[in-house]
Amino acid sequence: MLVNVRLNGKTSQVQLSPNGKLTLHDLRTFVSGASGLTYQCAFGLTFEAKVGSDPNAMEVTTVVHFDEINKCFDAPETGWNHTFDIVPHPTGPVL
Repeated sequence: MLVNVRLNGKTSQVQLSPNGKLTLHDLRTFVSGASGLTYQCAFGLTFEAKVGSDPNAMEVTTVVHFDEINKCFDAPETGWNHTFDIVPHPTGPVL
């Protein structure tokens, strides 16, 4: 399965491992300084619903869990059916 990842408005596709996870190594083949993933989802609705169909819903940024032991990203509860924004590793001091 291919996963859509985006950085600076450019979207690429990355192959998942056979166990359905995205390894940091594979992500870094596209962006060498990648350190994380986030995605947008509708809060207050099921993930199939779209923001805008419910005036009480709002879009939130969700961080994809990273498994430090296996060096991979776990599949979100809603699956890999999002476009994931790549979080680059900070290049300067973190404030």
